[in-house]
Amino acid sequence: KQLMISMGVNPKDIYMETKARNTRENATYSAQLLKNYIKSEEVLLITSAMHMPRSIRCFEKAGFKVKAYPVDKKGSKNESGLLDLITPSDQNLSRTSQLIREISGLIIYKIMGYC
Repeated sequence: KQLMISMGVNPKDIYMETKARNTRENATYSAQLLKNYIKSEEVLLITSAMHMPRSIRCFEKAGFKVKAYPVDKKGSKNESGLLDLITPSDQNLSRTSQLIREISGLIIYKIMGYC
């Protein structure tokens, strides 16, 4: 919130949902919070780039028109030689783990009807 204020956003225009334990709850609670304060259904959704697809689906299901603003995009590092191309990196293993978590979450949310 402080970052947004320092960038010139009016504090009255910032709404933060703080009760949710997961993406579905965040979308549901945000809809409840905002229905009394905003006339437009369009919201700016800020979350990690990898988490954005599931978040968009959940927020759309909650009735929002989503304008996505993904953050923390990961760029690839420059490989300097053959060894870099064939050696697994801890960064890529971490990304793979995050990707598996997001794909699993999206599948589970689809099965459960959350998004």
